[in-house]
Amino acid sequence: MKFINFLRSKKKILLIVGIIIFAGIVGLYSYLPKFPTYEISIDPTGLLPFASHEQARANVCDAMKGQLFDEICQGKFDIVGKSDTKKINELFLFIKKIGDDREISDYEKLLLSQAAFASLPTKNSPLAQQSIFSSLLTFISKKNTAYASDDNFGMGRESFIQMMSEDLRKVVGDIPKGDNAWVINIMVSRYEWINGERQPIYSEKYGEIFDPYPGVFIEDKHGWEQRDLVHVSSRVGAYSSNKNTITIIEEGVGERIVYSFSIMSWHSKPYGTDSKLVLAEAGPSERYSTSSHNFTEEEYEGDDLLFDLLKVVEMPSMEQSDEEQDKPVPPPGTPLTYSEARFIGGTPGCEGWVDDPSSGLYCFDSFAQIEELTNKNVESDDEFKIGVLDLIENMEPTYPYTDVEEREKKWAECIEQHPGEDSYLCEGI
Repeated sequence: MKFINFLRSKKKILLIVGIIIFAGIVGLYSYLPKFPTYEISIDPTGLLPFASHEQARANVCDAMKGQLFDEICQGKFDIVGKSDTKKINELFLFIKKIGDDREISDYEKLLLSQAAFASLPTKNSPLAQQSIFSSLLTFISKKNTAYASDDNFGMGRESFIQMMSEDLRKVVGDIPKGDNAWVINIMVSRYEWINGERQPIYSEKYGEIFDPYPGVFIEDKHGWEQRDLVHVSSRVGAYSSNKNTITIIEEGVGERIVYSFSIMSWHSKPYGTDSKLVLAEAGPSERYSTSSHNFTEEEYEGDDLLFDLLKVVEMPSMEQSDEEQDKPVPPPGTPLTYSEARFIGGTPGCEGWVDDPSSGLYCFDSFAQIEELTNKNVESDDEFKIGVLDLIENMEPTYPYTDVEEREKKWAECIEQHPGEDSYLCEGI
């Protein structure tokens, strides 16, 4: 398998949950079939779209510190006007940066995009005028007007819209086995200028919460479930119709589209499990709620991006989550296809795991065990040793894959059909 040989030639392999090493392959995203687990710092209901823009931004900026959080939490982004092109561009570039950064964790990416989207202007924002510096940029750029080129660093608008749909499918369509509760966040915004004039803003946000056993304060299920055992998957993207995303479009059409999709999922335990409470004492047996907010200006007449996304993306099934949870895990050593093995990671006996697409799934008792064994390999004098690869080279996979050659053929065919900028369509193979 070409992409497997590439990974091995570079001494890289994918360790899911705990240690993740990203390998780029002709424009493909990393092969990430599993969701990392995180300790949650902010209650999901304290984020968009369940909280206000101001509250969500305050929650993120109060709880998180570090270079990127310090950058987005600057006071100048607390209030951004509809006509403040300079700050809108800065926020756009920030979203694009975190979307492209492979080193940022999914949970950090979720929170960073929350802070950025909470700052982006909506129909409720003040009009405000461009700053002096922004006007100066306009004056300087008049001699070299940036015309709309539909470039976005090699990706056209149609390809970007398709990628956006694929990203949402990946985020909401693959909840790990055993997770029967989840929170989904979907945010899309669009900004446009025609001959330098601001056009009506498009901004939509949608969220869902499902928990079959929400619990009550007496039991404090929230603490031992959501904060310590949450899988997170997050995708962030940005599109610009012109190459130069700093200068202002004085002639022609300038367009910006940004999105953030995320899901936090966990295993919600039934009442009575590790508790003295019974259902009658614990309150409602199920929680399902949605939050949909239209922040689009009334004069807007363009595409309804969120509506189009929700038409083609199937949300998780509440019944399916329970069914998946009840499926028996096959005994170790059972040969499986990749799709059959993808829900095993995170189950008892496979709390930590390594996925090698060329051989199979390797299960460990915990992530700590993987880290401990890997650190021993990293201490080797061989500067090319990654540790994880050396760890499993002398091991038999817990669940060997039976469809390696078939997936190699499909991958090669897909790459041939979708070369260059469209190669991301092959990432799930």
